[in-house]
Amino acid sequence: MSKPPSGVSESARLLAEACKYLGKGKSEDALRCVVQGLKHAPTTVESAELNRIAGEALLNRSQLSEAFDYVTIARRYALTCGDSEVLCKSILTLGRVYGRMNRYALADKAWSEALILANINGDVRLQGRILVNRAALNQRRGDHSQALAILDDARKRLEKVGDLRGLAGCYECIASSYMEKDEPKLAMQSFEKLEELARQLDDKRLDAITQFRRGALHLKQDEFAEALEPLEEAYRLFKRLGDRKNRAIVLCNLIRVYIGLKQLDKVGACLREAVGLAKGVDSASLMSMIQKIRGEMAVYEGAGDRAIRYFTEALSYAEKAGDVERFRSLHERLGKMVEKLGFELPGLERFLKRARRAYPSVGLENELAELDEWLKQVPSSGVEEDKNI
Repeated sequence: MSKPPSGVSESARLLAEACKYLGKGKSEDALRCVVQGLKHAPTTVESAELNRIAGEALLNRSQLSEAFDYVTIARRYALTCGDSEVLCKSILTLGRVYGRMNRYALADKAWSEALILANINGDVRLQGRILVNRAALNQRRGDHSQALAILDDARKRLEKVGDLRGLAGCYECIASSYMEKDEPKLAMQSFEKLEELARQLDDKRLDAITQFRRGALHLKQDEFAEALEPLEEAYRLFKRLGDRKNRAIVLCNLIRVYIGLKQLDKVGACLREAVGLAKGVDSASLMSMIQKIRGEMAVYEGAGDRAIRYFTEALSYAEKAGDVERFRSLHERLGKMVEKLGFELPGLERFLKRARRAYPSVGLENELAELDEWLKQVPSSGVEEDKNI
């Protein structure tokens, strides 16, 4: 690393580098700077910020337990440093970790505390960012109308202070809620805003995410031909960025497109590449997605027993990751399976009962009600439920 400028400590320089890398989505580089920065006698404020950034980076990698440890340390330093903005940011990040852990009450409590501090300080930028996170929590609960109301408030605050990075996160959440509410035109308007922000920020990662989301929107509408171009562009961008995880996620979506277009000759190569990329990532969430895709292929081929086996593995990975989006996506695919193959599949009753035990852990109330309706339509096997499946 280069020698720090005169008057700037090594710990301060490494903190600035860590912030820069985190902003670009380079979690590994951010963590490397944090580890080095903590070795150079950082001030209390720097210690709080370095630990917070480590927590953010680990959260990006879905290492929730490690993220919680770092953010807890960050908050402890922040409480003693006398800087209310640093404290507010540490509490904001703590809330994000709680949210990912599905500990919604604790997340809401943390963000209420952070919002009080941001209001006292008159920090409009932080107010907006806290509101975006609160809206995301409502999304995880499935309350998209409330999420959109909060996001509108957040957007106005972030626009007022010209926080382009915060606005990007806000519009991504807005698009997500409109997608879930089946309002594709409004979702597409948000993607157009995201593309504009990506250009203003010169952010290739944001561009890749936007292309992926655009393709996913078309895919949700079963518009396979329209989904192909943005997903292929997202794949190229993530490959250029060296992002293995997101590249694998895009490939999983491309497989669904190729199935929809009946271009099955392209599926095998995509699946092999996705599996190869996943091996170098160590992500239960990604493995859940891959096994779900394998299950979808089995459904397409009419192999119900194989589909249930893959969906069971996908559920196990989703439980390990604690990822509510993986649960929701799997539930959607289960609906497609019973619609196509019916309710008399061997092992279906046992699998649905297994899923029924898992859903409450991530707050899937609407999906749980639908699953109960499916169970009523399954011919009872009369076999005792296996608690160890």
